[in-house]
Amino acid sequence: GEVDGHNKLMDNSLPFRFNEDGTLIHQQTGTILSNQEKQDAFTLLEKYLFEYIQDKLLNHYHLTKIVLPIDASGNEPTSEIYSSPNWSTKSKLLLIIQGSGKVRPGLWSRSVSIKHSLKEGTQFSYFDRATAEDYGFLVLNPNKNSIDGKKIRGSESPEKHLQYVWDNIVTQTSAQDVYIMAHSYGGVCTMNLIRLKGEEIFQNLRAIALTDSVHSNWPIKSQLTRKFLKENCVNWVTSTEPLDSPINDYDDICKTVSAGHTVHEFTSHSAFESVFRFLQER
Repeated sequence: GEVDGHNKLMDNSLPFRFNEDGTLIHQQTGTILSNQEKQDAFTLLEKYLFEYIQDKLLNHYHLTKIVLPIDASGNEPTSEIYSSPNWSTKSKLLLIIQGSGKVRPGLWSRSVSIKHSLKEGTQFSYFDRATAEDYGFLVLNPNKNSIDGKKIRGSESPEKHLQYVWDNIVTQTSAQDVYIMAHSYGGVCTMNLIRLKGEEIFQNLRAIALTDSVHSNWPIKSQLTRKFLKENCVNWVTSTEPLDSPINDYDDICKTVSAGHTVHEFTSHSAFESVFRFLQER
């Protein structure tokens, strides 16, 4: 299970740790772990990574857990999202949504974080920039859908999770301007939300930044929705082209540009500066 604050693995002087650059090194020698060493210890490193991220969310970024469902009874399974300090009083609110699989809040990719660095594999740089630019932000948790086979009410699927957070949390804030930043399957959840909510969502949704989203084309009947997405949604996709180069004929929904990287899991990191520039312009 997840442990708050300091926890077993991090306290048991492990033979490795993350250095200042977010790269795994040997405790004793300070040398960077080889690819083979990372491969051999992957399961342990992954457990350490999850605990390390959890510790960072709570103790470095001072994020607060919001338990879902918000009216959970004592014995039902729950999930949680993380909110930045004073998020509900900010005029700008950013929703950060990862892709599918075993990734948890704070992570874009387990393997990138372990094999490369936390800088490329985690959402930390997004937290830092959002804080610096005075956004409140919510870190979603779309992949926690059940515990011991029991579905979590309101988060039965990644799509339902986002819908629940929008209906029960986002709409209750004072934020005039809401922004969504979503990677991979997070883009599917986002498009699903827009399909469900229709035009009412544009009362405070200002922009959608996607990194290598895997959403598919769908017939949009509303002209307002079509126009909004064409003008205020950008998908940074894997490409050999330089960052921000237009990619034509990719889909009919959003503007599609190059993420400046050819590997799916790296797109949120490689498009980072462009994502925030785009959000600022909205």
